[in-house]
Amino acid sequence: MIGLPQKNSLLKNYPNLFNSTTAIEYNIANEGIVKLAVYDINGQCVRVLVDRFQTPGRYNFFWNGNNDSGLVVSSGVYFIRFDTMGNTETRKMLLMK
Repeated sequence: MIGLPQKNSLLKNYPNLFNSTTAIEYNIANEGIVKLAVYDINGQCVRVLVDRFQTPGRYNFFWNGNNDSGLVVSSGVYFIRFDTMGNTETRKMLLMK
């Protein structure tokens, strides 16, 4: 049996160099508000994937390369930002169309 995560952490997305969808996994050790968002190279928020209260566990979310309006974003470098109770992690990902 796999136990609950010991700390909040953003794992690497896969695949990273993606052209349609990428999976983003993260761990939550303590319940609280979680925000997971995608930013472009200019620091503009492209898509908010998660912004809600979550309980401890491992979560998996898929991003299809669309922005908050449902439009397909262009190829390029994007960043996943993971905010949990005062902790922030960021990872780089590459979208190729």
